Amino acid sequence: MTRTLVIGLDGASLDLIERWAAAGLLPNLAALMQRGSYGELRSVMPVLSSAAWVSFSTGMNPGKHGIYDFVQRDLTTLRRRTVQAGATLTVPTLWKLLGYAGRRVGVVNMPMTYPVDAVNGILVSGLGTPDYRPFAYPPSLEEELRGRGYRVNKRVHYTPSQAQAFLDEVYAITDLQAATALELYGREPWDFFMHVVRDPDEMAHFFWAAGDPTHPAHTAEAAAAFGNALRDYYVYVDGWVGRFVAAAGEESDVLIVSDHGAGPLYKDVSLNEWLRQAGFLHLKQSPVAALSPKQVLARLGVTRQGISRLLRSRGLGRVERWLKDRLGDRITLLAESARQELSEIVDWSRTQAYSFGYHGQIYLNLQGREAQGIVPPDRAAAVCAEITAALRELVDPADGLPVVSAVYRKEELFHGPHLAWAPDLTVIMRDLAYITRQGYEFAPSPAALFAPPHTHESGSHREMGVVIAAGPSFRAHGRVAVPLNLTDIAPTVLHLQGCAVPASMDGRVARGWLDGAAAGRGAPIGAVDAPGPDAAAPAPPVWTQEDEETILRQLRNLGYVE
Repeated sequence: MTRTLVIGLDGASLDLIERWAAAGLLPNLAALMQRGSYGELRSVMPVLSSAAWVSFSTGMNPGKHGIYDFVQRDLTTLRRRTVQAGATLTVPTLWKLLGYAGRRVGVVNMPMTYPVDAVNGILVSGLGTPDYRPFAYPPSLEEELRGRGYRVNKRVHYTPSQAQAFLDEVYAITDLQAATALELYGREPWDFFMHVVRDPDEMAHFFWAAGDPTHPAHTAEAAAAFGNALRDYYVYVDGWVGRFVAAAGEESDVLIVSDHGAGPLYKDVSLNEWLRQAGFLHLKQSPVAALSPKQVLARLGVTRQGISRLLRSRGLGRVERWLKDRLGDRITLLAESARQELSEIVDWSRTQAYSFGYHGQIYLNLQGREAQGIVPPDRAAAVCAEITAALRELVDPADGLPVVSAVYRKEELFHGPHLAWAPDLTVIMRDLAYITRQGYEFAPSPAALFAPPHTHESGSHREMGVVIAAGPSFRAHGRVAVPLNLTDIAPTVLHLQGCAVPASMDGRVARGWLDGAAAGRGAPIGAVDAPGPDAAAPAPPVWTQEDEETILRQLRNLGYVE
């Protein structure tokens, strides 16, 4: 059986790869493109790494696997809770299915796999893993990697004043993780091995404008210092691709995949402020008079964020962790930040809809779902239609042009047992060059509906990522015009490994990319009987308030939440 190597490049874009490969800067990716097939890879909605990587690993849309974002709303309080995909996922991943069929698997730095599950091989979690928590299976691998100084998360995060330090950290952690993955890859002839390089995504988020003279945030100073930062990082990652491909040998199939693409980000849009102005959302009449003691303290600067920053700035990170563990849920007696929380500022008795989450997700305040819902289910379609019509009239006064590219009802994008958790409307603004973000859906003033990103980001996501496939099983088509779907990768790998493809998967085997022998390989599509709970699986760690705060801090550093 041909072995399979998958290299995930989080946020990598085909247009950038094609440009720099043509210039001779990416020889290893170019070689794969020349001897195989490549093209665009359509992500899922919302175009977020959380939803996308889980869709990749399960071959399913978010309506079936249930992960739509990095956070979800508590339907009782409407406060946000971080998502622990490794604990809540109820459908099998690609590597679990391969393991059930006796295939040996190795997966390193995979987002949305915390807490780690038992596999027939090794698993090292990635994005979404709290600091100081178990990140690898088996436990013996965890012990070994900790002893070698391996880590999942960065220690330096982007701000304009420490851009170079952040860049140095990106290279350091990429080097550490890729070198570890390559060494693990060489330990045995894995049937399936995958390593994810996380930082094409973050590099695009923070350095896009420096290399794009057309971007409003482009400056000569930034261009002189970081104008080639994104390109140079792609060149660096290409070197690691070459090392993995050399280790795989010509007898292995190699796939390069990204969860989504990248492009410029111009403005944040306060969607809840727009909903308020449009009459779909109402605030409490006298929010200042109704301030709770928690909000009063927040206005004085006493917040969870403020205390955490103070302790970390004094080198007291261990005190911060002890304090959070000691207080547990009682720490929520303090506000997270100086911004009033959605759950407390909104008059739910008069609110029909609200925005929650990243990019542009709108939910109805639905009777029978939200605790204080007022929209009857038989009025849901009509209210969605009213909001959609109003959104299409939204223009940015700076240029007088429409803001909204598309609005999707949830039934247009999702299906499955988790449909109830889907946003009722998914709003795409200027093809994702305009976005909203959780915690910043309200404007500081009615006039500030549109604003430059407060997070210093100048790049964001795009629906189309990249897939490159080369090896004995793949045809040498070169550039393929019709995009594959992200959900097609899991069933295609199962097919190549001679394993049954579950009928529940939304993706389909990419037979047009396969040579004659490989196209006919594989077990039939049908039901796959998964074993019961794995006795070898480690018990999931207790999710603490410290873990919650740690993940929120990571998401905040990425600009995904406030």
